[in-house]
Amino acid sequence: MERSRLCLRWPLNSLFSFVLVGVLFACSVVPQKPEIKFVGVELAGFAVTEQRLIIKLAVRNPNDRELLIKALDFEVEANDQPFAKGHALRPVVVPPKDEAILELTAVGDLVTALQQRRLQRKNRTEKSAYRLFGTVQVDGLGTIPFNRNGAFP
Repeated sequence: MERSRLCLRWPLNSLFSFVLVGVLFACSVVPQKPEIKFVGVELAGFAVTEQRLIIKLAVRNPNDRELLIKALDFEVEANDQPFAKGHALRPVVVPPKDEAILELTAVGDLVTALQQRRLQRKNRTEKSAYRLFGTVQVDGLGTIPFNRNGAFP
């Protein structure tokens, strides 16, 4: 009786150990989230009520393997006011331990931008504060939110 119990316990212990090693290995190869930061903005054109901008974002890959960015949706606020929003649906591959600069088209409200500039001159400040936020869809990681604050370069 004791011998048959031992014979059953050994395969179960081995199976448990195998599963545990597999889970630990899987946890060690889960990719880290990319880091997204604001690099710059350029005016691409404007109409009566809106402006088209090129927003430059740096996407840094902290991993030892490339990351596939499937989509990116973002909004930019200037001095706590809506400034621009846009998205990228074209896939981008970010090399391992490197970064890619994305130039994304965005649309902003021209009236708000002019009010921000007037306020900046009135307060005699050279730089405006920004908040960049949104989501990035990464192959193998799913949809990841991001939120970054700083001063316009």
